[in-house]
Amino acid sequence: MKTKITLVLALVLTASNLTLWGGAKYVKTWKNPEAQPGVWKGKKVLAFAKTRVTAARQGAEEALVQELGKLGIEGVTGLSLIPPEAEKDRELARRILSEAGIAGAVIMQVVDVKDETDFTTGQTPYGSFNSNTTLWGTSWDSGWSAAGYGPGSMVTSQILVVETRVFAVDQDRLLWVGVSEMTNPKAVSQVMQQLVGATAKQIKKAGLAGR
Repeated sequence: MKTKITLVLALVLTASNLTLWGGAKYVKTWKNPEAQPGVWKGKKVLAFAKTRVTAARQGAEEALVQELGKLGIEGVTGLSLIPPEAEKDRELARRILSEAGIAGAVIMQVVDVKDETDFTTGQTPYGSFNSNTTLWGTSWDSGWSAAGYGPGSMVTSQILVVETRVFAVDQDRLLWVGVSEMTNPKAVSQVMQQLVGATAKQIKKAGLAGR
């Protein structure tokens, strides 16, 4: 199954083939040229992994918080801040993040599995990217019903696709998108945890961690 990404700003995604840890790699990246990101150093940033498997989500979010900390950014896990009832309630999520003083958000989500794959969780792959470039558009609640991939084993020769989005919460604007792939991963949690270092590098590259 081929993955297509269409962004509202109709800009072309740039292929980068950046090799990440453990065999995962970014195959496409996109930076919003109209965004005016500030500096997140010393500020709070939400680390969010969209999967309903708590152990996988916790591991990915905590790993991302650690990487953000190395940049002088105070990471906050989604598990510690966003209650279940806010997962599909954009206004509630907006209010929670605003009251917590969250400046930005990094959201990772499984969006595709190329070719047919058998998961022990029995979930059906989510087959398309959301095109909304705001945090509070449908991109906030999309994928929750289909993000139940757990740490179950996969059939060989399959490619798991994970989308990482970086948002400026105060601007309600998408700053950066990275599409990563990993062949024959043993678990979704493995993929997400391997991506956090590369995500932190992109945040630094974008100047969000300051100079």
